[in-house]
Amino acid sequence: MMADKVPAMINFTASKQAMEAMTEKAGINCILTSKLFLKKANLEKLPEMVFLEDIAREIPKSRRLLAILAAIVLPHQELMNIVAPESHRDVFRTAVLLFSSGSTGSPKGVLLSHHNINSNVYSFLRIVGWNRKDRLVGNLPLFHSFGMLACFWVPLLGQCQVVYLPNPLDGAAI
Repeated sequence: MMADKVPAMINFTASKQAMEAMTEKAGINCILTSKLFLKKANLEKLPEMVFLEDIAREIPKSRRLLAILAAIVLPHQELMNIVAPESHRDVFRTAVLLFSSGSTGSPKGVLLSHHNINSNVYSFLRIVGWNRKDRLVGNLPLFHSFGMLACFWVPLLGQCQVVYLPNPLDGAAI
């Protein structure tokens, strides 16, 4: 989202047919994932998949340190001008593509702008009376609209700690 790209969150629990429909509708040509995730979710490898652990291995340590230094030293607006020159000031640009579950047929894509997300997060923070000392359990998947809001954007923009659980069905861990 912060690199002039629009991520499309794919519901990995959907049927293969629904996943193919989502991929086709969104024009997805690259799926970022993890080999460990595919193994745990018992999913097959697809040609469009790029594995995060492979990418991480290819990034030299010097480049990682330079990115950390830039994030610490540069003013926010200048950093975003470097990272996302096309979109960092356009709040009405599409931030994410979420898909419905497809319970009434083929999954439908829902485009959310940066403005949509920011409005929802700040409304949530005000209504709940959120502060930086609050903590959050991130147990909803990011392909779910409330999971994206409450488990990703609220902790990020609300500047609080979050603990992510890999399985939202694991009641004992939650």
